[in-house]
Amino acid sequence: MGNNTMEKKTKRDLDKGWAWVVLLAAFLAQMLTTGHTQNSGIFFSIFLEAFQLPRSETMWIMAAQGTANSLAGALGGFLVLKYGARITMIAGSLIFGLSFAVMYFVETLPMAVICYGCGGIGIPLLLTGIIEGTGQYFEKRLYMVMGFVASGAGIGTMVIGIELEWSLVTLGWRRTMLMQSAIILHICLCAALIFNNEIPQKMTIDQNGTSKTEKRPMRTYWCDTKFILLSFGYVTFTAGRDITQYIMKDLYMSSSIVLYPYSYVVVSFGVGSTIGRIISGFATIALSPPMCNVFSTLLCAFSIVVLLLSHSGIFLLVGVGFFGFFTGQQVVYQKLCWGWLFGQDVMASLFGYSYIFTGIPRFGVPPVAGFIKDETGLYSAVILLATFFMALRDRKSVV
Repeated sequence: MGNNTMEKKTKRDLDKGWAWVVLLAAFLAQMLTTGHTQNSGIFFSIFLEAFQLPRSETMWIMAAQGTANSLAGALGGFLVLKYGARITMIAGSLIFGLSFAVMYFVETLPMAVICYGCGGIGIPLLLTGIIEGTGQYFEKRLYMVMGFVASGAGIGTMVIGIELEWSLVTLGWRRTMLMQSAIILHICLCAALIFNNEIPQKMTIDQNGTSKTEKRPMRTYWCDTKFILLSFGYVTFTAGRDITQYIMKDLYMSSSIVLYPYSYVVVSFGVGSTIGRIISGFATIALSPPMCNVFSTLLCAFSIVVLLLSHSGIFLLVGVGFFGFFTGQQVVYQKLCWGWLFGQDVMASLFGYSYIFTGIPRFGVPPVAGFIKDETGLYSAVILLATFFMALRDRKSVV
C-alpha cells in the first residue's frame, strides 16, 4: 500500500471575516514603518545640520541603519517561521521605535551611528511580519491585497513627511525624534490584531496511517538560480533607490529651483508611490510579477534621469512623482515574485533571507555618494550612479 497525499486545511477566515481586520492592521503598520524609512532624506538633512560634518561622514549614520536593516533580514525570516507575524512585528516595533527615543540623548556622530543604526534591525522584522500576516489571511485576492497594503507606504510618506517638517520647526530635532518614537510604537497595537493563521501544507499518509508534513528545507532555496538572480536584482535596486532617497531633500534645498516647501516634494513622492503600489496589484493580472518587474525597473531608472535634468520646480515635482510611482511598484513586485516563483508559504521567509544581501550596497554606497558630493560640489554624478544600479538590476529582473 503506497503513501497518500492530502492537504491539511488550517486557515480560518480566509478572504473574509477577520481577514479584513488584518488587512487594516497591516496597512497601518506599513504606513508607519515605510513612512519613516522613505523619508530618510529628511533625517539625513537633520543630521547634517545637527552634527555639522561633511556629507561623506554623516552618511555613515544612514549606512549603519541600512546595513543593520539588511543583515537582520534573515532574523525576520526566522522569527516569522518560529513565532508568527504578531510577535515578530511587536519586537520590530520596539527596536525601531526605541532607537529614535535614544537619539534624543546623542551628542556625537559615533553614538548616532550606533543608536540610529541599531534601529534598522527592527525594520525587516516589521516588513516580514506584514507580508506573513497578510499572506496567511488571503489567497484569491492576495496580489490586489498586497498592492493595497503596500500603498500604505505612499500615504505614510506623505503624512510622516509633512509631520516631520512641522515637528522640526515646532519642536526641534531632538523632540522630533521622541515624537517619531511614540508614533512607531503604535505599530504594536496593529501587530496585536494579527493572529497566527497557519498556511496549508501537504501531508503524506503512509501505510500505517501516520501523517507527515512535507516541507522543503529552507537551505535548498539558497543555491537556486532564481533565488540568486532575484536577490541580485534586489541588491542593485536597493542601491539606486536608497542613494536617491537619502539625497533628495539635500538635492532639492541646495538647487536653484527651490520654489516650494519640501513638503510639496514629499507629497509628490507619496502620491506617486501610493498610486503605483495600488496599480501594481492589478497589473499582475495581465502580466507575471517578474515581467512587471522588468518594465517598472526600466522606467524607475528613467525617472531618476528626469530628476537630473530638472530645470524648474514643476518639472522636479513631476520627476519625483514618477520616481515614487515606479519605486512603489518595485516594492510590491519584489515581494510577489517570491510567492509567484516559490510559493506563498515561503514568500515572507525568502524575502527576509534575500534582504541580507542588500546590506552590501547599504554599507558602502551612501558614504561614497556623500564623498562624491563633497569633492565635486554636484549631485549629478551621484544621480548617474543611482541610475547605473537601476539599469544593472533590469538585466537580472527576469528569472
